[in-house]
Amino acid sequence: MNSYSRQLISGNVEKASELVKSIFSVPLRSLVLYLIALNGEMHGYEIMKKISELTLNLWKPSPSTLYLVLDNLVKEGLLERSIEYRGKLKRIRYRITSKGIEILRISSDLSLRVMYQIIELLELLNKKIKKLKSGENVLDKSDLEKQIELLENIRNAIDEKIEQLKNKLSER
Repeated sequence: MNSYSRQLISGNVEKASELVKSIFSVPLRSLVLYLIALNGEMHGYEIMKKISELTLNLWKPSPSTLYLVLDNLVKEGLLERSIEYRGKLKRIRYRITSKGIEILRISSDLSLRVMYQIIELLELLNKKIKKLKSGENVLDKSDLEKQIELLENIRNAIDEKIEQLKNKLSER
């Protein structure tokens, strides 16, 4: 565990765990697709272990949540199943389909752009927290302007991706 994760959980493990859960539970579907695309075939337990590692062992989806996401991704044609037997043990492995790869290709650029903007916002937030702790004025004009700029960049990236998808849809 790195120093940041120790610092994160040093105050309150329960609060840290809830924070990490709230961050990762919404994009679980995308996260599962990314993990399978990067690792090739995976079974549910492997996916759960990887997610736990990514969240600094603070959160992992429940098996029922994960398998519901996997089932939905299979129904949508983004993943396909294969059955593997080890003696009497049956494992279902998942691999990404060409449709799943296309979805990741479309979404990965947008995800990266938005994540970079979110990282900048979080760095700005950390500066604000330090100022607040030192008693400085937290709401100065330049910081608010920077927040607005970052949020506008996120909105523009999303709007651009929506236009690309609309154009792609109209071509079909």
